[in-house]
Amino acid sequence: MIPEVLTEIFEADPRTQTQVGAAAGMTQTELSRFLRGERVPHLDTLDAICAALGTDVATVAAAADARR
Repeated sequence: MIPEVLTEIFEADPRTQTQVGAAAGMTQTELSRFLRGERVPHLDTLDAICAALGTDVATVAAAADARR
């Protein structure tokens, strides 16, 4: 569920996956795999993705939990 929440936040952001990935310290390919749910990021990586998207892990986790 976290990948879906992150994808929605990403889609509202005008930047590309390459730009957001760079802001999070990863490649576009790595970010894409996380957004598609193909890989599960470590907490520090998830934190970096959230920060790059202007949110935080707690907000994303709460939104994902609300979808259960």
